[in-house]
Amino acid sequence: MKLETLVYDKLKRVIPEKASKTVVYADVCLTSYELFFYCLLPRRGYGQCYELAEEGVLDAHLLDEAFAETVKVLKADKNYRAESRNLFTFVIDAEGIKVTTEYYGKEIGVYRIKKEWKEKYLH
Repeated sequence: MKLETLVYDKLKRVIPEKASKTVVYADVCLTSYELFFYCLLPRRGYGQCYELAEEGVLDAHLLDEAFAETVKVLKADKNYRAESRNLFTFVIDAEGIKVTTEYYGKEIGVYRIKKEWKEKYLH
């Protein structure tokens, strides 16, 4: 099964039904990870998953479970490189699911990576 499908299967229960687009950021290293997503919602614009959980739109416990399961899938994928910072981006919209994988050395600053990611995907 394709990586996009496996990841979507893990996240679909936490993505709001009203979202017209969801962009997933998954920065996965050997010993750590950071995973979050933004949903494009009607009359709101982009909402970050943790903000939506605080507002009661998403279940925070389900979010944590879905993220842990997603990381297992990503680490098992053939494109995962244990020696690198693996940045998987998934764009889920009416056209389907697209994945992009980028690799960074561990010396690259997370702030810079996130800033460039937001500029590229949240427009």
